[in-house]
Amino acid sequence: MNDPHVVALQYRVLETNSFKFKDPPDVSIDTPDFLGRLSKNILTLEPKEHFESEAQIRPLAEKFIRGWEISVGLHYGRPDFRFRFEGSQIVDRSPTPGRAEVHSTEHLHMSDTVHVENIYTAIPNPPIEFRVADEVEVLWNRYCRYLEDKEPLPGMAYSCLTYLERDKVRSAAAQHYGIELDVLNMLGKLTSTRGDNSTARKFSSDTTPLSSGEETWIKSAIVKIINHLATIKPGQILKMTDLPPLN
Repeated sequence: MNDPHVVALQYRVLETNSFKFKDPPDVSIDTPDFLGRLSKNILTLEPKEHFESEAQIRPLAEKFIRGWEISVGLHYGRPDFRFRFEGSQIVDRSPTPGRAEVHSTEHLHMSDTVHVENIYTAIPNPPIEFRVADEVEVLWNRYCRYLEDKEPLPGMAYSCLTYLERDKVRSAAAQHYGIELDVLNMLGKLTSTRGDNSTARKFSSDTTPLSSGEETWIKSAIVKIINHLATIKPGQILKMTDLPPLN
C-alpha cells in the first residue's frame, strides 16, 4: 500500500459462563479518539485521526476498552465483561491507478459452548472519562479475586488499603487520593478486627464475624474507591457520607 489508513477496528463482546447481553440497544461511541457503535455485540471503532497500522491505533482503542470493561464490571459486580479484538479494515488512500486496495485482518478464535447464568438487556454506556491508572488496575484485579471466590473479603479489602498506603502514611494517602481519612480508617478497622475462621485476616480475642451491613460497607467502599480513582477531578473527595451507613 502507498498510503495505508486504518478505517476501523472491530471487537466482540464475549459471552461468558456467568452472563450475556440479550438484544441490547445499540450504543453510540464518541470519544476524543474514536467514533463508533456497539451493535449486536460487535463494537466498531473508527479513528478520528490518521493511523497507518493496527499497531499504532490499538493501544488507544484498548485503553478505552479497558476502562469500559472495568466500569461495567463495577456496575454489575461481575468480573468477566470482556471485549475480544476481531480485526481491522485498512485502505490505501493513494492507490496505484487502476488498483484499489482494501485490507482486512481477521483474528480467528475457537468457540466454546457456554452455559449462561445471567442475561442482561442493556450494556451500560462507556464512561466519558475513566482513567485506568495502575491503582485502578491493581484494585480491580484484587476485587475480581474476591468476586471469583479466590480471596476472602477482609483480605482483599486490606490488600487494597495497603496498596494505596504502600509508600505513605495513611493520612498522606488519603490526601493524595482525595479520600476522606475516616473512610480509610474504617476500612482498616473492619478488615483487621472482623471475620470468622475462614475469612478473618488475623485473629485475636476481639475478632468477630462481619455483619451483613459491614460486608456491604466494605464492598461498597472498594467499588467507590476504584470508581473515584478512575474519575477523580481536582478538589473531588470521596467521603463517608458517599458510602452506605454502617448498621
